[in-house]
Amino acid sequence: MSIHNVEAYMNHGRWVADCPGPCYEGAVTVPGFACDECRELGHHVFVVPLLPLDATEIEEAMCLRPEARTRNWRSETVEELHRETRDLEREFIETQLDAMGARMMRPYEHWGEEERYYQWQEEGQFGHSSR
Repeated sequence: MSIHNVEAYMNHGRWVADCPGPCYEGAVTVPGFACDECRELGHHVFVVPLLPLDATEIEEAMCLRPEARTRNWRSETVEELHRETRDLEREFIETQLDAMGARMMRPYEHWGEEERYYQWQEEGQFGHSSR
């Protein structure tokens, strides 16, 4: 039996590591075990996924993401993950609003409450009317 220490990465919110054995395709989840693909080929490969030092912070950042398919990590810093999460939340909200038929109002599409007052003030001050 051969034992391999392999750097882990996060895929859909779970820690996994790629098998370095002869199968070249097995993914092993934490805490680590023998690769089924290699076992079928007659090899006994035990993979030990090595988690990063800040694994807890990475997991916390990933738990904030609305969808499991977006909970992926390879080498980003925790700050980068938080920035990506904010962008993903915005995209998620916009997608949900779009599915409901709603859309964001553009600033030029409506009159603000004070804009009518300013219009009235200009008409009175300069003696002209927009009509």
